[in-house]
Amino acid sequence: MGDGVKKMLTRNEIKSIAMVTMTLNHFAILFLPMGLWRTILVNMGYFTAPVMCFFLVEGVAKTSSVKRYAGRLAFFAAASQLPFCLAFSPGPFVFVGMNMIFTLFCC
Repeated sequence: MGDGVKKMLTRNEIKSIAMVTMTLNHFAILFLPMGLWRTILVNMGYFTAPVMCFFLVEGVAKTSSVKRYAGRLAFFAAASQLPFCLAFSPGPFVFVGMNMIFTLFCC
């Protein structure tokens, strides 16, 4: 190991880290009271957005059809909107805004 070669993270490892940090963020927002642990976990989750943006740009650059790529994003944005509102609404069901996938779709 002393040959000076550094191991870089793979794309899938970076995506996995982003998914874990996003899950921790959502868990903290939904289940933890205000305090240090909630603040730490919520802030860890902010790692996810720049990773998603990076892979969005990379995906658009490498896709053979931007329209189909956008269609998949729109589908998953719509499919995840109801669970997003149910999880984060303060009442029985209140519209709380669009989820992150809609933001990526608009970009």
